[in-house]
Amino acid sequence: MKKTTTVYLPAVEAAFGGDADHARLHKVYGAPTPEKSRYALATCIGCDMKVVRGDPDPKHVSTSFVERQNLTCACRCAASRA
Repeated sequence: MKKTTTVYLPAVEAAFGGDADHARLHKVYGAPTPEKSRYALATCIGCDMKVVRGDPDPKHVSTSFVERQNLTCACRCAASRA
């Protein structure tokens, strides 16, 4: 995970200066069970939050925010090609 941190820290610093509260959420997935099919989605069995900088509010540390941003960007890109 060190490489991920070295990429995001300068980007967060450039975008927000020293005022950003920054945390990382790592989802932990369980091993597949024999009764599930080969291509079944893995089950999330827990999350591990690590504070990277500042004092982030734990209730706002979520992958949902970045997933929504990615969807919005993808939809706008698709609309501009149409």
